[in-house]
Amino acid sequence: LEVDLPALYHAVLSFGGLTEVIQKKKWSKIAEYLRVARGTNITAAGNKLDDIYVKWLLPYDTLSNVEREELLRLVEEEWAEQSKSRAERSKVKDGGGSEDEESEDEEEEEDEDQEAVVKGKSTSLTAF
Repeated sequence: LEVDLPALYHAVLSFGGLTEVIQKKKWSKIAEYLRVARGTNITAAGNKLDDIYVKWLLPYDTLSNVEREELLRLVEEEWAEQSKSRAERSKVKDGGGSEDEESEDEEEEEDEDQEAVVKGKSTSLTAF
């Protein structure tokens, strides 16, 4: 199941927040809202969204405003650093280089892309 995480987060907020969604069992409605249950069992899709939310979004949802601001600052710093690094590599490529160097750069870029694919932090629901 492929899900747009920001859309899921905002959908849960628009349906009253996580507590409301859990207590009133609105995951199926969220699945319909996000149109993720195309021709499949809407209840199963809702349960899967619940699992996805808990795995990927609950840690973010439980951050305080100060922690969110700090996280955003760190992400922006990392993004700026990676953009600068890409620009420098681009200049080196434009200046000419061997095929070996270019293939190493491509492999490096693929590795960087895979950095976003990590196991999520598990958080107990007893925190609510």
